[in-house]
Amino acid sequence: MAVGRSVPWLCALLLLLAAWVDLVLGVAPCDVTEYQPEDSNLCCRLCPAGQYVFKPCRVNHTAGECRVCEPGTFLAFPNGEPTCQRCIQCREGDQEVVAKCSPTSDRQCQCKKGSFYCNSVDCVENCLRCKRCPGVVLSPCNATSNTVCATETDRGRPENKRGSEFLVPWVTVSVILAVAVIVGIYWYKKKGRLVPVSPGEASSAGAQQWTLGAKRSLTGTFSLL
Repeated sequence: MAVGRSVPWLCALLLLLAAWVDLVLGVAPCDVTEYQPEDSNLCCRLCPAGQYVFKPCRVNHTAGECRVCEPGTFLAFPNGEPTCQRCIQCREGDQEVVAKCSPTSDRQCQCKKGSFYCNSVDCVENCLRCKRCPGVVLSPCNATSNTVCATETDRGRPENKRGSEFLVPWVTVSVILAVAVIVGIYWYKKKGRLVPVSPGEASSAGAQQWTLGAKRSLTGTFSLL
């Protein structure tokens, strides 16, 4: 009687054990080099880059049937995908092809010469015309960045302007010195020619002649300049 009563309990235990085994097998993770097809408990090996899964494996931990991506599509990594991704298309108006589409890589595009790619949310268009600098160019425009122009803060002043400003003080000083030397020489010569008649007349005539000589010397000097 004791044996007969234990049979139902034994059957129930076996059923629970079987359900547990099925559950474990069903959720058992696959290896990093494998994938689990939909509606399947198997782990299949990944297809290589440039190929997709045409048919999944039928035996656990084996490879299914993989096929090369069709022209215009690609898959860059080992995968368990049933289809390949479509390559992007470059815009004819403002983009050019840098790298062609292949089974293992996407097509790469860039802005044409004279324009640059703008990835800001404020940009209405992706490729914008390069800016032209009125002066010095710090960084020329390329496919990914706009032209960088030098400002007064960045470059100080233009080279020609800085050069002229550097020479102006020296030219001014040289002119002043030259005028002073010429006036001094002329005044010295005129003074040596003065012959006073009397002290009073000499001082008065000398002052008049010196004033007249200075005026003439200055007039002649500025006429030379």
